[in-house]
Amino acid sequence: LNDWLFYGACDPSLGKAGKSRDTSALVIGGYNRATGVMDVVEALIKKRLPEKIISDIIELQRQYRCLLLGIERVQFQEFLKTELVKRGALAGVPIPARGIKPSADKLMRIESLQPYMANGQIRLHASQSTLIEQFRHFPMADHDDGPDALHMLWMAAQSGVAAANVQAFDLPEPSFAQF
Repeated sequence: LNDWLFYGACDPSLGKAGKSRDTSALVIGGYNRATGVMDVVEALIKKRLPEKIISDIIELQRQYRCLLLGIERVQFQEFLKTELVKRGALAGVPIPARGIKPSADKLMRIESLQPYMANGQIRLHASQSTLIEQFRHFPMADHDDGPDALHMLWMAAQSGVAAANVQAFDLPEPSFAQF
């Protein structure tokens, strides 16, 4: 556990009524920089209203203290990110949210995870049955929010690791002029 750096991702939903409404997916991964392996420690995929998405993220952040939380940034989701950061601060739980605007086609994004999963660099737990089922039936599954969130999680971990590996600039000590 001490070797993990935690990252999170959220593929939110509007929580519209009906069987066809999207699920929201909240995933947390523990990334081990020494091995390059990310273990998915939470995969919470269900239909929930935006209020519940926000409260669930705050609780996950309280527990895992993610270094970065990627949240899909399309339509209302920018407002959701802003509200999440505000409510997290009010609760005394800073949320390191970064809006992620999907750039590539969803099919390509999710398929890009395959080699990392096949090589054991992204590991799921057998208890994460909803996420596993969404992958198993992709791209024909009713919902693909879990795999989409996992892609954001992997990207967050990769960008966070890259930032953590940047060496500090060797700058001289500042000198302050006397006024």
